[in-house]
Order: sequence, then C-alpha cells, then structure tokens
Amino acid sequence: MEEENRTQVGFWSFIFVIAIVISNLNSNVWEGTGTKLIFTGVKVLPYFMFLSGYYLMVKVKKKQKESVGNQAWSYTKNVISTLYPAFLGGVVLAFIVQNVIAKTRLSALLGTLMNSLGEFLGFTPLLSLELGSSATHFNITSQSLVIWNKPLWLLSGIVVSGLILYYIAAKNEDFFKTVFAPLFLIISYIYLSLNLDFVWLPKALIIVMAGMSAGMLLYYLVEHLQHKKFSDNLTMFFSILHIGLAMFILYTCYAGFNWSSISYALVIYLFCLVLLTNKDYIATFYNKSKICAFLGKITLYIYVCHIAFIDLIPYLFPYMDYTASIIFTNAFTICFAMLMYYVDTWAISPIFRKKKRKELFKK
Repeated sequence: MEEENRTQVGFWSFIFVIAIVISNLNSNVWEGTGTKLIFTGVKVLPYFMFLSGYYLMVKVKKKQKESVGNQAWSYTKNVISTLYPAFLGGVVLAFIVQNVIAKTRLSALLGTLMNSLGEFLGFTPLLSLELGSSATHFNITSQSLVIWNKPLWLLSGIVVSGLILYYIAAKNEDFFKTVFAPLFLIISYIYLSLNLDFVWLPKALIIVMAGMSAGMLLYYLVEHLQHKKFSDNLTMFFSILHIGLAMFILYTCYAGFNWSSISYALVIYLFCLVLLTNKDYIATFYNKSKICAFLGKITLYIYVCHIAFIDLIPYLFPYMDYTASIIFTNAFTICFAMLMYYVDTWAISPIFRKKKRKELFKK
C-alpha cells in the first residue's frame, strides 16, 4: 500500500480475502453435497480492483521527468516485482499439491511441467480463463496452457491493465478522467451485459480494466473529501456509514444474497471511498493497530496460495465436516501465507527488488 496510515484498507483486504477463500472452498469442494453453505454471496473482487486503480492514480499524480512511456514501463516493472514472487509461489504450490493428489508419475511430471510454462511465466491465467467455467480448476492432460491456480487471473489483469491505464492517464489526465474512463466503463458494461466474446478481448481483462478505471476516478472523490474540513456531524455520519456498510457487506456475503454484480460493486465502491477518505472515528482504531497493518501485508499471499489448500485439506482429511474444513483451510492458508511473506521479505526482496536489508529492518 502506498499510504501506510490507512491500515483499515489492509484490514478489510484481509477480511475480504478470507471470504473469497470460503467462497472458493464452497464452489470447489462442497457445492452439490447438500451441506448448508455460508459465504456463497461473495462478490468482493471489485474491492481489490478499485484499490489497485486508486493507488495507480496516486503514482500517476507524482510528476516525473522521464517520458510517459518510460513512466508506464517503470510502474509496470515495479508492480511485477511486487506481485510476481508471490504469483510464482502460488503456482508452484498449486502445481506440487495437485500433482501429488493426482499421483502423477515421475516420467510424466517433466512433460506436465513443460506444458505449464505459460502459467509459471504469468501469461495463461488471464488469457485462457473462461469466467463462470467448471469449478474443476486443474486437469492434467498433454495439452499446453495448463491452469494450476485460476484465481491468479486477477494479478495478471492488474499488471496488463496497469500498463495501459497508466500510459493513458499520464499522457493526458483530463482526457482520461472526462472521456476515456467514463466511456470505457459504459462500453465494458454493455460488452459484459450482452455476453460478447472476442478472443482478442478477454472478459477477465475487461473486468479488471473497468474496475481499475473506476478506482482511478475514485482518487478524485477521495482527494476532494480529504481537502474538505469535516464537521463533527460529518465525521459521525462517515463513522456510521463505515460501520453500516461493513456490516451490510459481510452479512450479504454470509447470507448469500443474489445481488447483481453492478449493484454490489457500487456498495463496495462507496465503502472504498469511506476507507480511503480516512476521516471517521472508526479509522483511528485501525490506524493505531499494528495487527491490522500486518494482516494487510499477508493478504496477497493468502490469495495466491489458498486454492492449493482448498485441494489439499480434503485430500489429507477426507472425512472432515464443513465447519472444520473452513477452519483448517483458512488456518493452513494463513500460516503458509505468513511463511511466504517472510521468505519474500527477507530472501527475495533484497535480490529481486534490490532492497538492502538495512531498509527492511527499518520497516
């Protein structure tokens, strides 16, 4: 995160990613078993797209001397250096777990690995994902483009969309906010509503670009509110809104309300506005908490590794009931995510991101 005082953003990222874990556990393991499921109405991915767009705009607003093209590539390289170590760790873990479960013979393992190079490099999750496809998320065949960790399409989309959107916004900010972003959101809505399908225009990419474009526009709303002097009444109103939206979102996720994606995204958008404005009474509790800050830091690692544990837990404990499955899946996922976070911070960052260990100790 760019602004560390907004630890409420990290805290809710953690809460929402846990909701995603439970939702994917439902669809991949428990759906169709007759078990009464919870968290079947999880549609919180726009939250992460909006935040990605907002922080992209924060970068755009920092004027730099280099050309727009170089700025866009520098930004993208920084995003890749942040996301790819976790991305690769998630693919490797899913590859190992799923091949163990499938009992892939050693003689076939090398061929399976070679057929998966696209995903290990970060290409196939975005380009070959069919949204709404079967819950079965891995299939060992002789074909190329094997997908071991489908949820990683979101990270691929953020990288590709970020490069495009950064260039457009940095090239002409007024054109971006008054013409491109609003028009692209309208076109995206029509494209997705009509269920159009062009091979050269993946739906996953359109969804992420639209979400990030909306997040970039959110930047201007947040800036306006942050420069506004809040009265006690307005601060109280935002505090009540903060609590109300949080409870509403969690309840609709838990109860499985069948809302339209657009309606739900608008609620999430308003919630992001409150969190990023950071001027309500509730925010002060988050900002004093080191735990909230830490939970935000491991969110990425939970997201990239959760699908492997959704497969692994039923394999290790085939007679586990639904409640225990939720607890153990999240417990294993969080513990492994913490391990990934520390390995990334202390072993990969000093090399991959060229950070000195002294800088890491200061954090």
